[in-house]
Amino acid sequence: MKKFIITGALVASMLVPASVMASPAKDTIVTTSSVGSCTEGVASGSISVNKGIATFSVPDTQSWGVIKAFPVKLKVKDIKTLSFKSLSSAGGGMVYMNVITEQGNKIKYTPYEQIPAVPEPGVGSWYTHNPMTSGIRFTPIQDGGPTSSWADAVAKFGDETVNRVSITAGCSLGHGTVQIDRMQVNNSVITF
Repeated sequence: MKKFIITGALVASMLVPASVMASPAKDTIVTTSSVGSCTEGVASGSISVNKGIATFSVPDTQSWGVIKAFPVKLKVKDIKTLSFKSLSSAGGGMVYMNVITEQGNKIKYTPYEQIPAVPEPGVGSWYTHNPMTSGIRFTPIQDGGPTSSWADAVAKFGDETVNRVSITAGCSLGHGTVQIDRMQVNNSVITF
């Protein structure tokens, strides 16, 4: 299991609303990564880090890797910025982001399944994803179905505390590599 460090600003942004935060805290939060496969006997994905960029290797459509960040005392309604940059070698929904609450509810952003349909962003060139202004789905997740707005998710889960924010690559229609840079939650940028 690899560990990544999140700047101390994440701690501060989780404890104090961004509008009143004066300076970042000096604490750090450790994130984790894990890899695996959705099918027994298929090669697991892998994650490597170089110069602040996490590269997910997804050798098969059933391989996967995930990086998880664990905010402190952050409610869904208090998320004001949520984004990440990605560069995928192939399409087919290889990358997606989840916000999972302590109650087990999930808010999922999948660039591949934006409705109305658009070319998948982040394939072949860097793209900054903003799940808060894009289509999302939430518990119960119905991949391929209509998307909802971030405001809809806040109306349903706004008072729930966030357990983790994760970026996953793999278990999709595509395989290859996905590079991730600049994962951001409020004023905090996760450093790989």
